[in-house]
Amino acid sequence: MNGSSRGRRIISWITRHPRLSGCIGVVFVIAMIAGNTGDQGTSGQAPAAALAGQATVPAGPESVLMPNLVGMNLRDARSAAPANHAEQDLSPRDRSVFDQDNWTVAATVPPAGTRILKNDEVFLFYLRNQEWRWFQANPVMPALPAGEIYQSSDSFPDIRELLEYRYAEGTAPEHALDAHRAPAAASSIPGDPSVEPESEWGPRDRLKVASGGTTAGSLPEAGQPLRPGRLITILVKPVAPPPPSSAETYGGGPTDLDGNDENYNVPGDGNWSSGGGGRRGGGFCRSKWC
Repeated sequence: MNGSSRGRRIISWITRHPRLSGCIGVVFVIAMIAGNTGDQGTSGQAPAAALAGQATVPAGPESVLMPNLVGMNLRDARSAAPANHAEQDLSPRDRSVFDQDNWTVAATVPPAGTRILKNDEVFLFYLRNQEWRWFQANPVMPALPAGEIYQSSDSFPDIRELLEYRYAEGTAPEHALDAHRAPAAASSIPGDPSVEPESEWGPRDRLKVASGGTTAGSLPEAGQPLRPGRLITILVKPVAPPPPSSAETYGGGPTDLDGNDENYNVPGDGNWSSGGGGRRGGGFCRSKWC
C-alpha cells in the first residue's frame, strides 16, 4: 500500500468515527503540550542548581585544615605551619628559642583538624625536647627520691628548669623568703595552654622559698595528673643542726697541771698574767690559738 492510499483510508476512518477521532486528537495535543512543558522545566532547572551550588561556597579566602604539629621538631613545624603563626613557651618561664632543633611543639591553638581560613592566626607552644619526652612518659607525678633537694634535681635532669623549691607548710625557718610572683598578664589567645591556673601557682606561692633541706613531698602529689609544661614544686623540710659534741664544750677550771702554758695560753688572751708570772684565775684558753 502506497502513501496516498494509506492517507485516504485514514481520512475515511475519521469520517466514519468523528467522536472517537476527536478524542484521540485531544489526547495527542495534551501529550504534546506536556512534553514541551517538561523540556522547558528541565532546561530551566539547570541554572537554579548552579546558583544553589555557588551559594554554598564561603566568601573570602579558601579555608584549610589545621595540620597536626604536636610532637614535631620546631624547625620542621615552622615549615608545615600556616604562614600567619606565632610561637611561645608552654611553661610559665617565657623562654626564647635560640636553636630550633632543641625544642618540640607541645600544643597548638587551634588544635589539629580545625578548619581555619588562611589568614587566621595560629599559635605554636613549645617545650625543650627532653621536657616534652618527660611529660609524655609521666602523665602523672612520679614519687620523689628521699634525700636533700639537690638529689631531686639530679633525679629529674630533663625538667630541671621547671622545678621550684618551697618549704613544707609550717617548717620554714625565720630567714626564709616569701615568693615574689609577678602577676600574669591576661592572654589574648582563646584557651591559651601556657597560662598557669591559680590551682597550680596559688598553693606553691603561699609557701616560703626553700634554700636547702630534705625532700618532704611535691605539688602535685605523687600519682596526681600532670599538665605538660607545668612547674613542679619540691616540698622541703630544713635540716636540723646537729647537737654539739662533747669535744666542742668546756666546763672551765685549770687542767694544766704540768705548767705548760704554751699549750693553752698566749699573752693578751685574758688568761695570761704578765706580772704574776703565769695564769690568772677564772679559766683559760683551750688552745694557744684562741
